[in-house]
Amino acid sequence: MKTTKKVTNNPLHKIIKSIMVMVMVFLCFPGIASAQKTQKTKVIKPGNLEIFGNVKGEINAKGDNKNLGNVKIVVFKDDSKVTDYVTNAVGRFDMKLDLNQIYTLYVSKEGYITKILTVTTMVPDSSQLPYEYQYKFNVILLEDFKGSAQMESLKKPAVKILFNEKFQDFDFDEVYNREVQAEMKLLQESIQQRVEVDNKAKIDSLIRGKIAADSLAKIKVKQDSIAKTKRDSIGMVTIQKEFRSQQYIQDSLDKVAQQRREALERHKLDSIMDARKKDSIAYSIKNPPVKSPTDTLKKKPKDTSKPVVVDKQKPVSNLPKFEEKFYPEGITQETYNEKGRVITRNVVKKNGVQISYVKIVYDWGGIFYFKDELSMSSSSYNQELETAKKYFDSLNPK
Repeated sequence: MKTTKKVTNNPLHKIIKSIMVMVMVFLCFPGIASAQKTQKTKVIKPGNLEIFGNVKGEINAKGDNKNLGNVKIVVFKDDSKVTDYVTNAVGRFDMKLDLNQIYTLYVSKEGYITKILTVTTMVPDSSQLPYEYQYKFNVILLEDFKGSAQMESLKKPAVKILFNEKFQDFDFDEVYNREVQAEMKLLQESIQQRVEVDNKAKIDSLIRGKIAADSLAKIKVKQDSIAKTKRDSIGMVTIQKEFRSQQYIQDSLDKVAQQRREALERHKLDSIMDARKKDSIAYSIKNPPVKSPTDTLKKKPKDTSKPVVVDKQKPVSNLPKFEEKFYPEGITQETYNEKGRVITRNVVKKNGVQISYVKIVYDWGGIFYFKDELSMSSSSYNQELETAKKYFDSLNPK
């Protein structure tokens, strides 16, 4: 009994027993195992590939690129159009593609170069594979430029997406991607050179435009200056004409006023002289000269002096009575200040002959010239005095 218990409770015996039971099970049901294996290799599960991401612009100088909204994506399957897809405002796209198909996507936006992508959704026939896949990537669009439509490298697919058996998932085609990257590098260098040439041309054009604008501005400034000078000259001429016209009118008025004053002054002088003459005649009539007896006995001396010729046209003047005195040979000038006027008298004595030149300047502006109480013009007055001065200067040279 003890021995039997020991054998029954031995762990090794339990393991051997379990193995024998399993072998018996497999031997009893061999058809079931082979049927399950055959069923696994033949099952093809339907499914899809979900692709999503953002459409962006090319990288700028700061090293970032912005999302492009409302981008159109046209999807073809085996050269047949499937759908038109439009991204949202931030360039987000999300779509599902059936497995075991070949798709071509055209991503386009106005002002940018259309990018072509091919997505091959073929997967191995295995029940062990999942039937729903997801793949995220971004699409970068380049800005369009002149001549881009003629570049063959831009007409080829930029990206090829397919199933990678090594990773058992979808990914870029590495071989094709390297080829495309090499072409895109050359294209980018070509574009960069073209951009630099275009920028240089733009800068040169701006410089030429700036020079032309500056030249035009200078010409306009000069033209404006000339026009202003002409306007100023015309204005000055107009002002001068107006001034001369006003001055002529004023001179005419002044001349008329002076003539009136002279006429009034002469009339006044004539009235005074007439009154004096009348008084002298009346006095002579009332007081005739009385001859003494001795005067009749005296022998009258012979008068050798020339008879005095009285100029009947000699005007009467309001000249003062100058003191009779002896004047030497030459020119003697005397000045008399009276109320309302200044009298300048030049006595010219030449070879015993004496001539009196008188100039009267009134406070109200009137000027009169006389020669031995005979009115004369200012030019004759100045000329005769200048002639007399030159004559006496020649007699006494310095």
